[in-house]
Amino acid sequence: MAARVAARLLRASAGAASAPKRILFPASSSRSSLVQPSPPLPHSRAFSRTASHQSPISQISPAATRLRDSLICFESAWQRRWLSSDPSKGPPDMAFSTGSEVVGSAGAGSGSADPAEKDLGEDTVAAEVAGAGEQVGEAEWGTYHDRRVAVRSFSGEARGEAVLDGTIFDVPIRKDIVHRVVCWQLAKRRQGTHSTKRVGEVRGSSSKPWKQKGTGQARHGSRRGPQFRGGATMHGPKPRSHAFSLNKKVRALGLKAALSARLREGQLVLYSDLNPGSPKTKDMAQHIAMAFPDSKKILFVDGSQRADETLLRASGNLHYVNVLPVVGLNVYSILQHDALVVSLPAVRALEHRLLSSKHPALPALEEKPSAAAAAAQ
Repeated sequence: MAARVAARLLRASAGAASAPKRILFPASSSRSSLVQPSPPLPHSRAFSRTASHQSPISQISPAATRLRDSLICFESAWQRRWLSSDPSKGPPDMAFSTGSEVVGSAGAGSGSADPAEKDLGEDTVAAEVAGAGEQVGEAEWGTYHDRRVAVRSFSGEARGEAVLDGTIFDVPIRKDIVHRVVCWQLAKRRQGTHSTKRVGEVRGSSSKPWKQKGTGQARHGSRRGPQFRGGATMHGPKPRSHAFSLNKKVRALGLKAALSARLREGQLVLYSDLNPGSPKTKDMAQHIAMAFPDSKKILFVDGSQRADETLLRASGNLHYVNVLPVVGLNVYSILQHDALVVSLPAVRALEHRLLSSKHPALPALEEKPSAAAAAAQ
């Protein structure tokens, strides 16, 4: 068997060497002539009729047939590019551009490249460079870099800048992780008090309603069955817990993704403290209208174990303002609010909670000197 295969390969190589060279691009080329018909498959009837016109390679190797078809498609695509650019210059040679030179079989001795091809190459390179710049701009977020965010007081005064840890506030936004955490939260907060009555719990007689035979009706043993009005409910819900377990690292990653998304959108605002100074709801409403004109719901996150009492009094009657301590900050609450206002102590508490090791000593807040102090100096 091996000797016969070797003999066929020798005959195939001899036939390929003696066969006339196929013209890649005919003189009267057109778009319709560029499409070459695919050769018949070896197991088809058309192959048996045209077997004498096929090369021995196609007869013994289907892979060689597919390779020939791919070469024909490549030549057709190359000629279509020539027809779309400038048909008057003749068909292009099978050449490959390398920077400012064009190296090919027929055009290697000319030493000059087609200006149209050169312009096309420059435009392509420019487009690739522009695309790379856009990718770099998008990659700036989600690369775990520390972020500097301005800090202001509740009255609007600038209080310097704070550095937010990149492993918390600049992580890639994993929507699948956020979805898992939200489903975990919603399932865990369900009460699960739904209940239905089964056969042993409904009211009714347990005696047989009629005799087994002779009435023409279906046989029954009780009036409390699910097919009767007022009967039991089969396979109905019973009180249970809908909670399921979720890994701590997944929950922490979901919280990091939500915080990073709000910071990337510019909806995370840092306050030095969350003491509004006045417990009046009118003053709080005016402050929110001036500081957050485009936000419909705002969440204040305080750094203490319990939120500031003045803040709670001022925002208690505003349905679009909610207050949470830092220990109660969660993914679902972040997604339910447009703006997230976090105090600086709350940020440090978050960093301490979400980092694997204890957060090192942080530098003091960079205070900007006031105008009066600058004038005095």
